Amino acid sequence: MPVELVRRSLLAGVLLTVAVCLSAGLANGEGVYQCLQYNNTDGPCRCRLENDFTLGLDLSPLRSKFADPQLAYDNHVYVWGPCGNELAYGEMCSPESHSVACQGTPPSQPPSWYSLGQETSAVFSVNTSGDSIMSTVQYSGGSGERSSIFMLKCDENMNDTFEFVSEDVENKTYTFLITGRSCCLVSIPGPSSNPSSKLSVGSILLIILAVVIVLYLAGGVAYQRFVRGARGLEMIPHYDIWMSLVNYLTDGVTFIFSPCYKPSGERRSRMQYEKI
Repeated sequence: MPVELVRRSLLAGVLLTVAVCLSAGLANGEGVYQCLQYNNTDGPCRCRLENDFTLGLDLSPLRSKFADPQLAYDNHVYVWGPCGNELAYGEMCSPESHSVACQGTPPSQPPSWYSLGQETSAVFSVNTSGDSIMSTVQYSGGSGERSSIFMLKCDENMNDTFEFVSEDVENKTYTFLITGRSCCLVSIPGPSSNPSSKLSVGSILLIILAVVIVLYLAGGVAYQRFVRGARGLEMIPHYDIWMSLVNYLTDGVTFIFSPCYKPSGERRSRMQYEKI
Protein backbone atom coordinates (compact mmCIF):
# COMPACT_ATOMS: atom_id res chain seq x y z
CA MET A 1 0.00 0.00 0.00
CA PRO A 2 1.38 3.44 -0.88
CA VAL A 3 2.94 5.16 2.12
CA GLU A 4 1.16 8.45 1.38
CA LEU A 5 -2.20 6.68 1.21
CA VAL A 6 -1.55 4.87 4.48
CA ARG A 7 -0.70 8.16 6.15
CA ARG A 8 -3.87 9.76 4.89
CA SER A 9 -5.97 6.79 5.94
CA LEU A 10 -4.52 6.88 9.45
CA LEU A 11 -5.16 10.60 9.68
CA ALA A 12 -8.76 10.15 8.59
CA GLY A 13 -9.21 7.35 11.10
CA VAL A 14 -7.83 9.48 13.92
CA LEU A 15 -10.06 12.41 13.04
CA LEU A 16 -13.13 10.19 12.78
CA THR A 17 -12.30 8.60 16.13
CA VAL A 18 -11.93 12.00 17.76
CA ALA A 19 -15.28 13.08 16.33
CA VAL A 20 -16.99 9.95 17.64
CA CYS A 21 -15.42 10.38 21.07
CA LEU A 22 -16.48 14.01 21.24
CA SER A 23 -20.01 13.08 20.26
CA ALA A 24 -20.10 10.33 22.85
CA GLY A 25 -18.73 12.66 25.49
CA LEU A 26 -21.29 15.34 24.74
CA ALA A 27 -24.10 12.79 24.76
CA ASN A 28 -22.88 10.95 27.85
CA GLY A 29 -25.12 12.82 30.21
CA GLU A 30 -28.12 13.00 27.89
CA GLY A 31 -31.31 11.92 29.66
CA VAL A 32 -29.82 12.08 33.18
CA TYR A 33 -30.56 15.25 35.09
CA GLN A 34 -30.24 16.63 38.54
CA CYS A 35 -33.54 17.45 40.15
CA LEU A 36 -33.13 20.66 42.13
CA GLN A 37 -35.07 22.23 44.96
CA TYR A 38 -35.86 25.89 44.34
CA ASN A 39 -35.22 27.91 47.51
CA ASN A 40 -37.53 26.77 50.30
CA THR A 41 -40.71 26.67 48.23
CA ASP A 42 -40.41 23.06 47.13
CA GLY A 43 -39.73 21.41 50.48
CA PRO A 44 -38.00 18.04 50.90
CA CYS A 45 -40.38 16.07 48.66
CA ARG A 46 -40.41 18.18 45.48
CA CYS A 47 -37.73 19.02 42.94
CA ARG A 48 -37.36 20.50 39.44
CA LEU A 49 -35.37 19.24 36.47
CA GLU A 50 -32.21 21.27 35.99
CA ASN A 51 -32.95 21.72 32.27
CA ASP A 52 -36.66 22.56 32.69
CA PHE A 53 -37.90 24.01 35.94
CA THR A 54 -41.53 23.45 34.89
CA LEU A 55 -41.12 19.66 35.20
CA GLY A 56 -40.08 17.64 38.19
CA LEU A 57 -40.99 15.23 40.94
CA ASP A 58 -43.69 15.83 43.50
CA LEU A 59 -43.77 13.11 46.14
CA SER A 60 -46.47 14.75 48.25
CA PRO A 61 -48.97 11.95 47.36
CA LEU A 62 -46.53 9.63 49.19
CA ARG A 63 -46.36 11.91 52.22
CA SER A 64 -47.79 9.37 54.64
CA LYS A 65 -48.50 6.39 52.38
CA PHE A 66 -45.54 4.41 53.72
CA ALA A 67 -45.37 5.99 57.17
CA ASP A 68 -46.74 2.75 58.63
CA PRO A 69 -44.14 0.00 59.13
CA GLN A 70 -43.45 -2.02 55.99
CA LEU A 71 -42.17 -5.54 56.71
CA ALA A 72 -39.23 -6.53 54.50
CA TYR A 73 -37.73 -9.90 53.67
CA ASP A 74 -34.84 -9.22 56.07
CA ASN A 75 -37.49 -9.31 58.84
CA HIS A 76 -36.94 -5.64 59.71
CA VAL A 77 -39.58 -2.99 59.25
CA TYR A 78 -39.09 0.27 57.37
CA VAL A 79 -40.94 3.55 57.12
CA TRP A 80 -40.64 6.46 54.70
CA GLY A 81 -42.14 9.91 54.80
CA PRO A 82 -40.49 11.94 52.03
CA CYS A 83 -42.12 15.24 52.99
CA GLY A 84 -40.92 15.16 56.61
CA ASN A 85 -42.76 15.37 59.93
CA GLU A 86 -44.67 12.15 59.20
CA LEU A 87 -42.73 9.62 61.28
CA ALA A 88 -43.16 9.10 65.00
CA TYR A 89 -41.27 6.03 66.12
CA GLY A 90 -39.04 6.83 69.06
CA GLU A 91 -36.40 9.48 69.52
CA MET A 92 -34.39 8.68 66.36
CA CYS A 93 -37.45 8.59 64.13
CA SER A 94 -39.58 11.53 65.23
CA PRO A 95 -40.53 14.91 63.73
CA GLU A 96 -37.88 16.49 65.96
CA SER A 97 -35.18 14.27 64.44
CA HIS A 98 -36.08 15.39 60.87
CA SER A 99 -35.76 11.80 59.69
CA VAL A 100 -37.56 10.80 56.49
CA ALA A 101 -36.66 7.09 56.50
CA CYS A 102 -36.17 4.71 59.38
CA GLN A 103 -35.44 1.08 60.14
CA GLY A 104 -37.15 -0.80 62.94
CA THR A 105 -36.16 -4.01 64.67
CA PRO A 106 -38.03 -7.23 63.78
CA PRO A 107 -41.55 -7.40 65.23
CA SER A 108 -40.50 -10.26 67.51
CA GLN A 109 -37.98 -8.03 69.29
CA PRO A 110 -38.44 -5.01 71.56
CA PRO A 111 -39.06 -1.98 69.32
CA SER A 112 -36.00 0.04 68.43
CA TRP A 113 -35.67 2.52 65.57
CA TYR A 114 -32.76 3.91 63.56
CA SER A 115 -32.75 6.87 61.22
CA LEU A 116 -31.76 6.21 57.59
CA GLY A 117 -31.42 9.85 56.59
CA GLN A 118 -32.41 13.47 57.19
CA GLU A 119 -34.88 15.43 55.08
CA THR A 120 -32.36 18.24 54.52
CA SER A 121 -29.89 15.81 52.92
CA ALA A 122 -32.18 14.81 50.03
CA VAL A 123 -30.42 14.62 46.66
CA PHE A 124 -32.62 13.94 43.62
CA SER A 125 -31.75 12.80 40.11
CA VAL A 126 -33.93 11.79 37.16
CA ASN A 127 -33.10 9.43 34.29
CA THR A 128 -35.39 9.83 31.27
CA SER A 129 -33.26 7.88 28.77
CA GLY A 130 -34.79 4.43 29.35
CA ASP A 131 -38.15 2.91 28.50
CA SER A 132 -39.56 4.34 31.71
CA ILE A 133 -38.56 7.25 33.92
CA MET A 134 -36.35 6.14 36.82
CA SER A 135 -35.52 8.66 39.49
CA THR A 136 -33.58 8.41 42.73
CA VAL A 137 -33.53 10.29 45.98
CA GLN A 138 -30.68 9.75 48.42
CA TYR A 139 -30.60 10.56 52.11
CA SER A 140 -27.68 10.69 54.52
CA GLY A 141 -27.00 11.64 58.12
CA GLY A 142 -28.86 8.74 59.71
CA SER A 143 -28.11 6.88 62.91
CA GLY A 144 -24.52 5.63 62.99
CA GLU A 145 -23.85 7.16 59.55
CA ARG A 146 -26.67 5.19 57.95
CA SER A 147 -27.94 6.34 54.56
CA SER A 148 -30.63 5.29 52.13
CA ILE A 149 -31.39 5.31 48.42
CA PHE A 150 -34.96 5.29 47.10
CA MET A 151 -35.33 4.34 43.44
CA LEU A 152 -38.53 5.80 42.02
CA LYS A 153 -39.90 3.95 38.99
CA CYS A 154 -42.65 5.68 37.03
CA ASP A 155 -45.68 3.55 36.13
CA GLU A 156 -48.82 5.52 35.27
CA ASN A 157 -51.00 2.39 35.46
CA MET A 158 -49.85 1.14 38.84
CA ASN A 159 -50.67 2.08 42.42
CA ASP A 160 -47.63 3.03 44.45
CA THR A 161 -45.76 0.11 46.03
CA PHE A 162 -42.89 -0.10 48.51
CA GLU A 163 -40.13 -2.70 48.24
CA PHE A 164 -36.95 -3.20 50.24
CA VAL A 165 -34.16 -4.09 47.79
CA SER A 166 -30.90 -4.56 49.68
CA GLU A 167 -28.63 -3.55 52.52
CA ASP A 168 -24.99 -2.65 52.01
CA VAL A 169 -23.66 -3.64 55.42
CA GLU A 170 -20.18 -2.21 54.88
CA ASN A 171 -21.41 1.24 53.83
CA LYS A 172 -24.57 1.15 55.95
CA THR A 173 -26.67 1.99 52.91
CA TYR A 174 -30.22 0.73 52.43
CA THR A 175 -31.85 0.63 48.99
CA PHE A 176 -35.57 0.66 48.27
CA LEU A 177 -37.76 0.62 45.16
CA ILE A 178 -40.94 2.67 44.92
CA THR A 179 -43.04 1.95 41.83
CA GLY A 180 -46.18 3.76 40.73
CA ARG A 181 -47.78 6.84 39.25
CA SER A 182 -46.52 9.14 42.01
CA CYS A 183 -42.97 8.54 40.76
CA CYS A 184 -43.68 10.12 37.36
CA LEU A 185 -42.73 13.62 36.29
CA VAL A 186 -45.37 16.29 36.75
CA SER A 187 -45.77 19.97 35.89
CA ILE A 188 -44.60 22.24 38.68
CA PRO A 189 -45.57 25.91 38.81
CA GLY A 190 -42.85 28.48 39.22
CA PRO A 191 -39.88 29.77 37.26
CA SER A 192 -39.16 28.12 33.92
CA SER A 193 -35.42 28.00 34.59
CA ASN A 194 -33.09 27.98 37.54
CA PRO A 195 -32.27 31.60 38.40
CA SER A 196 -29.15 30.51 40.24
CA SER A 197 -27.94 27.98 37.65
CA LYS A 198 -24.28 28.10 36.69
CA LEU A 199 -22.50 27.15 33.51
CA SER A 200 -21.38 23.53 33.37
CA VAL A 201 -17.74 22.56 32.86
CA GLY A 202 -18.52 21.54 29.29
CA SER A 203 -20.11 24.92 28.52
CA ILE A 204 -17.10 26.75 29.95
CA LEU A 205 -14.71 24.66 27.84
CA LEU A 206 -16.75 25.35 24.70
CA ILE A 207 -16.71 29.09 25.43
CA ILE A 208 -12.94 29.02 25.94
CA LEU A 209 -12.51 27.05 22.70
CA ALA A 210 -14.66 29.56 20.79
CA VAL A 211 -12.66 32.49 22.18
CA VAL A 212 -9.36 30.83 21.26
CA ILE A 213 -10.58 30.16 17.69
CA VAL A 214 -11.73 33.76 17.27
CA LEU A 215 -8.43 35.14 18.58
CA TYR A 216 -6.47 32.74 16.38
CA LEU A 217 -8.36 33.75 13.25
CA ALA A 218 -8.41 37.48 13.99
CA GLY A 219 -4.75 37.62 14.98
CA GLY A 220 -3.69 35.40 12.10
CA VAL A 221 -5.58 37.38 9.48
CA ALA A 222 -4.19 40.67 10.82
CA TYR A 223 -0.63 39.31 10.77
CA GLN A 224 -0.95 37.89 7.27
CA ARG A 225 -2.52 41.09 5.93
CA PHE A 226 -0.40 43.80 7.52
CA VAL A 227 2.92 42.03 8.10
CA ARG A 228 3.18 39.66 5.16
CA GLY A 229 0.93 41.57 2.76
CA ALA A 230 -1.22 38.55 1.93
CA ARG A 231 -4.47 38.80 -0.02
CA GLY A 232 -7.63 36.68 -0.33
CA LEU A 233 -7.55 33.15 1.06
CA GLU A 234 -3.86 33.47 1.80
CA MET A 235 -4.82 35.75 4.71
CA ILE A 236 -6.11 32.67 6.55
CA PRO A 237 -3.45 31.67 9.12
CA HIS A 238 -1.63 28.46 8.19
CA TYR A 239 -3.68 28.23 5.01
CA ASP A 240 -1.43 25.59 3.41
CA ILE A 241 -1.64 23.34 6.47
CA TRP A 242 -5.43 23.52 6.64
CA MET A 243 -5.81 22.82 2.93
CA SER A 244 -3.44 19.84 3.21
CA LEU A 245 -5.46 18.55 6.16
CA VAL A 246 -8.65 18.78 4.12
CA ASN A 247 -7.02 16.88 1.25
CA TYR A 248 -5.68 14.19 3.58
CA LEU A 249 -9.07 13.80 5.23
CA THR A 250 -10.82 13.58 1.87
CA ASP A 251 -8.41 10.95 0.56
CA GLY A 252 -8.58 8.95 3.77
CA VAL A 253 -12.37 8.90 3.91
CA THR A 254 -12.55 8.02 0.21
CA PHE A 255 -10.08 5.18 0.72
CA ILE A 256 -12.00 3.78 3.71
CA PHE A 257 -15.39 3.80 2.02
CA SER A 258 -14.20 3.09 -1.56
CA PRO A 259 -11.80 0.11 -1.66
CA CYS A 260 -11.49 0.45 -5.42
CA TYR A 261 -10.47 4.12 -5.25
CA LYS A 262 -7.55 4.87 -7.56
CA PRO A 263 -5.83 8.25 -7.34
CA SER A 264 -4.91 9.89 -10.59
CA GLY A 265 -2.67 12.66 -11.87
CA GLU A 266 -0.36 14.36 -9.42
CA ARG A 267 -1.76 12.38 -6.50
CA ARG A 268 -0.95 9.08 -8.25
CA SER A 269 2.64 10.22 -8.76
CA ARG A 270 3.01 10.97 -5.05
CA MET A 271 1.49 7.67 -3.88
CA GLN A 272 4.34 5.26 -4.55
CA TYR A 273 5.18 2.16 -2.64
CA GLU A 274 7.94 2.66 -0.11
CA LYS A 275 11.18 1.02 -1.17
CA ILE A 276 12.39 -1.82 1.01
